[in-house]
Amino acid sequence: MKKGECRMTTTSFPVIQIEKTGKRLRNMRKENGIRVAAVCEYMGGISEQAVYKWERGACLPTIDNLLALSHLYHVQMEDLLVYEEAEMASSCFLRMYRGNTSDTVSGYACTAA
Repeated sequence: MKKGECRMTTTSFPVIQIEKTGKRLRNMRKENGIRVAAVCEYMGGISEQAVYKWERGACLPTIDNLLALSHLYHVQMEDLLVYEEAEMASSCFLRMYRGNTSDTVSGYACTAA
């Protein structure tokens, strides 16, 4: 690649869908016949409000809480999450698009990852 050239590439990565994940958490709890109070007790006394926030999709549980929920619901931690693949243009292309044509770093031409 010549200096000053930039190929457009994209990178794919998972993005958690918070509201859909909340619905999944609620459905798993109900399918297992577990009350919110029992979830709180199992997880060491977290508040019912926290569980309802997760199930409403207002926020996500911490990694520790996701691990505990996966044990409680007898599923893999990843099965608790709803996610989709998102794409992002390479930083090289974004710099060019934004008008920053300085596409060299330490004397090397940008070779999009």
